[in-house]
Amino acid sequence: MLCWSYIYACFLFEGVPLIGAVITPQASDQLPYDIVSMVYDQDMDRVKAVMDTYDVDVQIYPMVRVSSISGNSSLQQDERSVNTEQGAYIGITEDTYRSLKEALGEKSKDLDLKDGEIYTVYQQNVSMPSRSLDYSGSRTGNYLRFGQPLFYYSVDRKHELFQGHKETGRERDLLIGMLGEGEQEHLVVFSDEEFERGYTKIREKNEENLPILREKEELAWEQYLMEHEDNLTDGPTNLILWDVPKEQYDDVVLALSFLEEDHPIDRLFDERVGNLYPKDQMITTVREFNVGDMAIQAVAAALLFVFGLFQIYSKTESEAAAIREQDLFLLRLGMKEKERKRLMHRQIHKPFWISAAAGVVVEAVFALLTFENRSYQPDDILRYTIAAVVFTIFYYLLWEIWLTYMERKIWKGMGKQK
Repeated sequence: MLCWSYIYACFLFEGVPLIGAVITPQASDQLPYDIVSMVYDQDMDRVKAVMDTYDVDVQIYPMVRVSSISGNSSLQQDERSVNTEQGAYIGITEDTYRSLKEALGEKSKDLDLKDGEIYTVYQQNVSMPSRSLDYSGSRTGNYLRFGQPLFYYSVDRKHELFQGHKETGRERDLLIGMLGEGEQEHLVVFSDEEFERGYTKIREKNEENLPILREKEELAWEQYLMEHEDNLTDGPTNLILWDVPKEQYDDVVLALSFLEEDHPIDRLFDERVGNLYPKDQMITTVREFNVGDMAIQAVAAALLFVFGLFQIYSKTESEAAAIREQDLFLLRLGMKEKERKRLMHRQIHKPFWISAAAGVVVEAVFALLTFENRSYQPDDILRYTIAAVVFTIFYYLLWEIWLTYMERKIWKGMGKQK
């Protein structure tokens, strides 16, 4: 029985991520807009010229870059040098959150946030768990700063640079799209007052320093870091969502390409984070991620299942001699062949079905935890449940076929010994 339970549990825990990968929507369904761009104030004149030239519908919202303290880092004397990407997200106001919801025909929640509180919209596919924005180490809080990630920071200023925030709620929804691999560009909703303070600070810093950055490029950035424990500029402050006619799409993307070309420094922190996200390019990126995730989960599940088949084969073979001796004894007592077959069938199949029945309960509990951990919406729950039922039936059918094969193999051996 322990062998059955172990194999079923292993396959169950691999089955959950596999089902999540199976129900992931098509890449195009995870991108509601033709183009998503993040724009500096200083570039808005050029962007508006594009709007005037082409027949486009746009939505413009205030935004800020928000970064977390996450990421492995090394301590060098009294400074902490960041070695891997920190979190890089999009900060918005409650009004923007409501507008983004309404634009997609969805109902928003009444957040009523206060200073130090955030509400998170995780823009990722259903196969990924919603984790804390600040997920480094054992922290469960959210230490965030307005602006792009830092190259380094003094240890004694950590809590001054990164302020703790309480997450009052979360949801998984693609309000602007799954941009990249689903681990960045989440929407962080702040109270209007707290957002305005950070927004004003970043706009003032960009206005003062962006001309210097454009003139001297990375040299200006390095010089600024030597004199200040801060970034020279801290990212775009306008979120623009574009609906573009198909025949003009390529021209609009080309016209907006300067948003990436003029701000290479913005990708030094994380090459997956950009200022321009054309839908066709994102479809390729998201599709590659989805296919890769599906392949990994399918291979892992297949290997685990094959291992389980081998384990049960070995277990049944080790018990075959005792089953044959029992059958010979019952034959000599005068038991009919039909009854002996039924008894052997129960001995081989019953342990699996007892374990399987317990597994259904475990699967249901695990599914509920998955719904909570991944912030599933009602449509996600329905699709997951349907896929899980089909998956479980198929799983049981494969085991029933395998056990029937083992049963017939043992019975054939009994005929030889008689």
